[in-house]
Order: sequence, then C-alpha cells, then structure tokens
Amino acid sequence: MAKRTADRKSTSDADPSSDSSAATPSHKYPRVIIDIDDKHKKRWHASSEVASLRYLELTEQELYEEVRKQYPQYTIERIIQEGAQTLARRKLAEAHSLRLRGQRTRPGSADKRLERAFDRLNNENDKLRAAGRPLRKVTAYTLSETAKTSWRTAARWIAENVAPPEAKEATRR
Repeated sequence: MAKRTADRKSTSDADPSSDSSAATPSHKYPRVIIDIDDKHKKRWHASSEVASLRYLELTEQELYEEVRKQYPQYTIERIIQEGAQTLARRKLAEAHSLRLRGQRTRPGSADKRLERAFDRLNNENDKLRAAGRPLRKVTAYTLSETAKTSWRTAARWIAENVAPPEAKEATRR
C-alpha cells in the first residue's frame, strides 16, 4: 500500500492540494471540489444488456471504487477528470454538428429535384395563365409529389428558397 501511495504522488494524478503550480493566481480555471455521494444507491447500468450490471446498485463512491478495483492505475481524480473531458468533447462536437446542420454548404439531390420541380410547376402555370385557365397552386404537397420527396423536405425548401409571402402560403396543406 505504501508503494502505491508513492507511485500516485509521482504521477500527474497526485492530490490537487499538493500541486503548488495549480495554486498560483495565474491559474485560469478555478479548483473544483466534488461532493461524491456515499449514501444514495443507484442503478448506474439499468439499461445494460449485462444482467450482473443491470441490477447492481451502487453509491457514486462505490462506483468509483469498483472502477479503481478493475483499473488500479486510475485514481478517482483521474476517473472524474477523464469523464469530464469526454463529456466536454462530446458536447463541443454536438454543438458544432447542430450549427453545421443549420448551414447548408451545397444543395443535396433533393434540393436539386425540388428546384427543377418548382420551375416545371411555374412553367405549367405560365402556360395555364396564357390559356386563361385556373392556375395550379404550388404548395409543399404538390411540390413534394412532383419532385418525389417528402412533404417536410419540400416545405423546408420552399421556406428557404421562395419569397416569404409565398412561402407561408405554400407550406400550408
């Protein structure tokens, strides 16, 4: 046990209170004190396919201790730090993904079909107008039928590409 304690102090996973460089006023982030629950048991793997984990009830402290039993090279501080880093990376990637979904860089094949179908429907309406016949209303439904795509995709395309007064009318069924 004494050797393990000595090993732990020699790594970067040492006790944060003993780290003199982190205590300097120029340290960018504040120290974080985490209150680890040692009273309330919880099923951490309730949706797991492994039955032995599914019904295992542990407190937060017991959970970390179980991980330390399986991986003695990890300290509780390191487990928490790596978990926080993993969550931060996932949230950053998610934020960038959501931002990119809203900004289309190039049209997809459905957009190209919708544009051709919209032009075709407008050309048909020009012919109907010249013949003095009633015009066919260009709605998301008619556009989706002509372009062979979903109604929602057609409604989105109309909202993005057609003048606002027409877009409001066209997205109604």
